[in-house]
Amino acid sequence: MKRPLLLIASTALALYLAFYSYNLFKPRQELKGTALQNPVSIANVSLSNKSLGKIPLSHFKGKISLIFFGFSECYDICPLTLKRLAKIYKDIGEPKDLQIIMITVDPATDTIEAVQNYASSFHESFLGFSGTNSEIADAAKAFFVGYQDLGNTQFNHTDAVYVVDKESKIRRIYGQPDLRYLEYDIKTILSTNTY
Repeated sequence: MKRPLLLIASTALALYLAFYSYNLFKPRQELKGTALQNPVSIANVSLSNKSLGKIPLSHFKGKISLIFFGFSECYDICPLTLKRLAKIYKDIGEPKDLQIIMITVDPATDTIEAVQNYASSFHESFLGFSGTNSEIADAAKAFFVGYQDLGNTQFNHTDAVYVVDKESKIRRIYGQPDLRYLEYDIKTILSTNTY
């Protein structure tokens, strides 16, 4: 009777040690998304926010920023992406050194009040930015974002999320399929002070 119990216990211990050593020594998972080999500075991009006024994005220097371009009348990708970003932000403990920003591609509809109200409806700390048509065009160009007015307050636009480092440079771009890796990657970036 003692022999089978000893065999079970030693097998369980061997499995535990194998699992522990695998997790201890397994290779570090690489960050996903698309890394920019030559990070692009967006420090001089200036837009307007309801409470901050008109500021350059270098205002967030010292923080990691996740930036998404969208519009408040969007009925699919924009709300889903912002819900996902809100979940990620909450799941990682709402770190103070991470800022989530939405920039509108529809400044005619999305005044600075409207875009801020929309962004903060997903999380109270999210910031929404608007500007003139030329300011939005300049911001989109700096982020390599394409957008097209389809009429009736609907737009086609690049739906990626941009990781901006503490020096106001775009470091990684996450398309919609890669957003499933964003929570792990942001936790890694923040905990290792990668950027």
